[in-house]
Amino acid sequence: MAEHESDNVSNEKFGPLFSRVYSFFASRSRKMVRNYRAIARDIDALAPKKILDVGCGPGMLIKILGDTIPDATIYGADPSPSMVKIAQKRLKERIRSGSVKIITGDSKSIELDEKFDAIVTSMSFHHWPDKAGSLDYLSGLLMENGSIIIFESHREESPSDSGKTHHSLSESEAHKISLEGYERSVKIEGEIISVRLRRMPSTTPP
Repeated sequence: MAEHESDNVSNEKFGPLFSRVYSFFASRSRKMVRNYRAIARDIDALAPKKILDVGCGPGMLIKILGDTIPDATIYGADPSPSMVKIAQKRLKERIRSGSVKIITGDSKSIELDEKFDAIVTSMSFHHWPDKAGSLDYLSGLLMENGSIIIFESHREESPSDSGKTHHSLSESEAHKISLEGYERSVKIEGEIISVRLRRMPSTTPP
């Protein structure tokens, strides 16, 4: 489920061969497809009309989102040109219809003149080198009442976690994710932990 995000140096890892192999196995993994469907249901509950998937990889989540929320317009951005090409091929019919758009871009640089009511990232957040900076940047792409939703593999708390880098998120780590002016909610469902950052309504003094 490794929709990924990283800086330019580590992007070399996600070249043509890796991207093709990853896409092949990911699309045939029952576990990954099951998790993507669970994520799509969570996003559907928010009734979004315009969605941005950051670190969209080969486009698997976007495909399932398109099936689950057929009326939504879905954009995908990934820093790997190889992943973008695979996603564009997988979603070519939806791109042709205008319901999907896939571009090259990362969590701090997405060349879109659009606003979204849901910005999501799945199994990508742990790769972001500047998480706080990325969240602040992405908040500028949200509509007034929009949400950023982070989905990661859930990891149980362990004393041995200290100082280690994981491709997952513990509940205590999730509760440390914040964005000024946003309300945070954390949910654990099966193998997935999600963090929703919802923009709080602005209040106008009387």
